[in-house]
Amino acid sequence: MSVSTDKNQKDAPFGPEALKPHIHQLLREWYQPAAAEQLFLDRLLLTAQLEKDGRDSPEPARTPARQMLLTFLDQLAARDERGGALLRARFLEQKTVREVAQQLALSVDRTNRLQQQALSHLAALIATAEDDLRAAHRQRIKGMMPAAAYHILFGRDEVVQKLAAWLTAAEQLPVVVLTGLGGIGKTAVAHAAAQLVMQEMTFDHIIWIRLEAGSMEGQYLDAHQLWAHCQAQLVTILEKVTQTSAGASAEAWLAQQLHEQQFLVVIDNIEDQEHTELIARTMWRWASPSRFLLTSRAQPQDETAAAVLSLPALSRADSFAFIRDEAERRELPGLATATAAQLDELVAITGGHPLALKLVIGLAAAVPLPAVLADLQRDRPGPTEQMYRNIYFRTWRALTEEARTLLVGMPLVGEVGAEPAQMMSMSGLPEPRFWQAVRELVSRSLLEARGSVWERRYGIHRLTESFLNTEINRWDDDE
Repeated sequence: MSVSTDKNQKDAPFGPEALKPHIHQLLREWYQPAAAEQLFLDRLLLTAQLEKDGRDSPEPARTPARQMLLTFLDQLAARDERGGALLRARFLEQKTVREVAQQLALSVDRTNRLQQQALSHLAALIATAEDDLRAAHRQRIKGMMPAAAYHILFGRDEVVQKLAAWLTAAEQLPVVVLTGLGGIGKTAVAHAAAQLVMQEMTFDHIIWIRLEAGSMEGQYLDAHQLWAHCQAQLVTILEKVTQTSAGASAEAWLAQQLHEQQFLVVIDNIEDQEHTELIARTMWRWASPSRFLLTSRAQPQDETAAAVLSLPALSRADSFAFIRDEAERRELPGLATATAAQLDELVAITGGHPLALKLVIGLAAAVPLPAVLADLQRDRPGPTEQMYRNIYFRTWRALTEEARTLLVGMPLVGEVGAEPAQMMSMSGLPEPRFWQAVRELVSRSLLEARGSVWERRYGIHRLTESFLNTEINRWDDDE
């Protein structure tokens, strides 16, 4: 009998080589009330699943970790009858090596070698099952998250690591708010941190809620309306995950679910301070063991309600790397190979804001970059909001009529996006002109393509939506 294991599995935290000594020790301590090695094996999803299923017993030999070993001892015996019998005789029946050797008509040395071999086989069986269970768990959680909207996350490794650590540290506040200006990359950083946390198997589920504008002006009327919208989404998602019904008392039901299981709930795209503080206060009541991550443009004033992590703009070096990568992907070799001196002005004007960099690079595909920068510099962008307004205005002026027609209708679908058929109907563009407009808007970073090559949806960034809603009429008047 042989159990195959590859090098990656052997080297994994719960690979056969890592598991074997802990399995051996727990078998040796089988009838002790609380074996120290059980703590390691309790970290396995296999053990946790047994505990959640309620299949444990007050008997010392029926704790979840021991029950898990019994299950796999049966599997081992089905594949390796002698190995399974040897381990049961040695540890569950507490026979000496000499007694087992006599029972099997083997020498003591041969019996010891067979015991080590059987332990290796048992560890391999458990490692393979654990790996399969973890892969299924990751896939299930991944299906609950939005697709990554970034190609490479430049300059964010440190903040992603820090955010992930905050979300999993027992001593940290259970609500974390990631703040930063529009277009700075909050959603991308939150997504990367959630992916990192997902790999560590800290949470049973990850729930991702992205808030959308409640009116054509891009604002909710008040914080309570926003919260009602957020709560309704959370109830809908949790009903599917838990396969239970919230019933009449939605808040009480939510509290129960979030206290009973360990969820990571991400509330993405909050606009202002009042909204952020209301959601943070509410989520605090539902914490333990669940945790909450909010992304917001505004920092809450009450420092006791949440841990706050502010996202800065990209550094000069990271901005350069971002620009060169974007330029290569957009087939702009002149910009991809530009000198540091040539890129400094672009970084200075955009302030290292990722979305602003993407918009200017997209504009440079149609207008020479020196002309774009000179035009922006003349208006002295000043505050970040004015900088974006100037960039969007110049991008709007460079668009074809078909692209404008399609873009002005996109606030109706926002970041959630729409399928091509819906967009064609909304814009009234015939198919050839529609796809020409789509390609143009994607190349200008005004339209974000989502989904797979087989099924596409298109949406716009919240900042793009905001400026379209508030500036479009003024742009047309200024031309």
